[in-house]
Amino acid sequence: MNKLRSIFSSKGKKDVELFHGKEAKSIPLKNVKLWSTEVVGAYTGPKCGFTKLDLNTEDGPSRENVAGSNNWNMPTEFSYGISLSLYETLPPRNGASQGFVGDPIADVFGVLTLENSAILALADGVGWGKKPRLAARCAVHGVMQHMAANMAEIRASPNTHCIANLLLEAVTEKAHQLILERDATLSTLSVAVLCELEGEEHAWGLVTVTVGDSPVYVYCPHEQKVTEVSVGSHQHDGQRDMRMSGGTLGPSKGKDPDLSNLSLAYMTLFPGDIVFCTSDGISDNFLSSVTDPVVVGTQAAPTPACVVSKTAPHASQQCCESAAHMTEVLQKHHQTVGKHLSAQTLCACLVNHVAILTEQKRLSHSLLDNTSPDFRTLLKQVPGKLDHASIVAFQVDLHHKIVSTTGL
Repeated sequence: MNKLRSIFSSKGKKDVELFHGKEAKSIPLKNVKLWSTEVVGAYTGPKCGFTKLDLNTEDGPSRENVAGSNNWNMPTEFSYGISLSLYETLPPRNGASQGFVGDPIADVFGVLTLENSAILALADGVGWGKKPRLAARCAVHGVMQHMAANMAEIRASPNTHCIANLLLEAVTEKAHQLILERDATLSTLSVAVLCELEGEEHAWGLVTVTVGDSPVYVYCPHEQKVTEVSVGSHQHDGQRDMRMSGGTLGPSKGKDPDLSNLSLAYMTLFPGDIVFCTSDGISDNFLSSVTDPVVVGTQAAPTPACVVSKTAPHASQQCCESAAHMTEVLQKHHQTVGKHLSAQTLCACLVNHVAILTEQKRLSHSLLDNTSPDFRTLLKQVPGKLDHASIVAFQVDLHHKIVSTTGL
């Protein structure tokens, strides 16, 4: 069992420990409260999200029952997601908009909120085009459908190991197989399951599985700090190669997935904590090599190492530069607004930050001569990374107040 001490304490009570590995025995065995099947919220995107597995579908979510809900257009302040393109717009044709370079958005997210649990998933199709988007749709559909279909198993064995085994099966088998069946390409996938713990007052368990470079984070509003849960998926030298996802579902090695950086993780959370998954279009725009390329290039400063080796199991405070920069942004937002963030406002805050950061790069594509041999060199000096950018978030325990006041 590899264990990392997190960089924050929830509500000042005690240090929270992060466990990671590749199988259920890597995380603590904890009993969870019996799962309710009452749906409080369900949201997916962009467009139809994961509810339709057609290559060309561009409309909204299906109204049929998918993964336990027949309405996947129920965003709330405690369970929310956003997808957008950071790329520049295409030139209009006959006065009509032609969308963005890199369309369609190949990211897909989904969040299902039950009365005392939640499931979040985010996938990032590798490359541009409809087949990468279909791969992402299949990845999220496969894992959400499998977890929803096997709630009876969790109710029969309500513990974190049962959840972990189901998640691993959903990711490495069901999601991957669906991608193959639909003749899609490659996708990353990150999934987070949250549920109330039995016998631990106000405590929730978080179990995550990550393949690729779509990280999972936790924001603790009481400490106003972000930590990355998916540190086990990083290279041991801590260096981030933005050209490589690190792992993918789909036909990566023949018909097999690339699970080389698969990581299972566990953390105990408390009311108010916000779990969020992002695509690399969000997370990479919080690296100093992206935000300050000229300074970093001059100093030749590497990305801070993510120390996840057994030789330094407690050095997580050094490991995630993106989490540290997210913390700064969210702290500034809190100081400005003067109140704690919700899942919805956290999503909006981080997306707004990367959209502003990348604005100059978008303008550069229209202002600079892209036929010039110096074009790429000049562009590298402009802050930001253009990409599809997506985030999905859930705030622990807040929805109980909604349930009690609305009677859902």
